[in-house]
Amino acid sequence: MTLFVQALSPVGIVIFAHDVGTASGDARRIVRQVVEHPMCGPTAILGVNRYLSVAVTFVFRAAGNQNFRFFNDEAMSFEWVKQQLTAQHDSAIQADFAKMDEK
Repeated sequence: MTLFVQALSPVGIVIFAHDVGTASGDARRIVRQVVEHPMCGPTAILGVNRYLSVAVTFVFRAAGNQNFRFFNDEAMSFEWVKQQLTAQHDSAIQADFAKMDEK
């Protein structure tokens, strides 16, 4: 199974993991593909138990992705993703202006 994602800028992700016990090999492979994708932006993970959070943290960090956070509240998770994307967007615009000023 291959996951194909195409985006022009990083994509914010909210993963609903309520009532997840164990993850199949296919599920782990899909999560790894998403996390390793260059357009994977801030990722909020909802409702993960303590044991699964350790596994998810390992997958994200092994992929070199540090832009994730665990939540219990859905509204807060969406707000965090929105804030992270806004900050990344603003930072990219400032970098573009800085390059223009150098010329």
